[in-house]
Amino acid sequence: MKNEALATVLVAENTALKSKVLQLETLVKFYEEQFRLSKKRQFGQSSEKTEYDQHRLDMDDSQPDENIRPAEEPALERVKEHSRKKRTRKDSLPEDLPVEEIVCELPPEEQACPKCGSDMHIMGRKNQRDELVVIPAKVMIRRYVTCTYACRECAQSSDHATIRSAHAPKPVITGSYASPGSVAYAA
Repeated sequence: MKNEALATVLVAENTALKSKVLQLETLVKFYEEQFRLSKKRQFGQSSEKTEYDQHRLDMDDSQPDENIRPAEEPALERVKEHSRKKRTRKDSLPEDLPVEEIVCELPPEEQACPKCGSDMHIMGRKNQRDELVVIPAKVMIRRYVTCTYACRECAQSSDHATIRSAHAPKPVITGSYASPGSVAYAA
């Protein structure tokens, strides 16, 4: 009798353990699938490609459809040539404002020719940019002009002259008329 009770208890415990093992195996499969999906989301392809080959259509092409005709090539036509206008600034500064011209020259030590050492002369000037300067109760234009230098000695003694240009200070906002003072005034 004792053995039968023990056997019944063991069978019940065995059934409960088998049920628990089945439940845990199902849970492990679920977590493995979640882990696989997580890795695919993190490291997998990020495009919208599918597992199916979209370029290969399973259509029966053995018999051509009579209603489908190949597209006709469009006729080419000649177009008259044209020239474009040079782009100009739409906005400009008023002409009646006073102009302060700042000439940007090379420092005296850089005005010597690097090849022969003789003094270089100004061979041209170029308007680099204009900026609108706002002084409270006073508005004016500050024009930066850069000087370009050439060596006369090199030009006379060889087939080319040494040329150097001074650099203007960089603007606060590239391509605008704003000066540092006008930007500070507007802010």
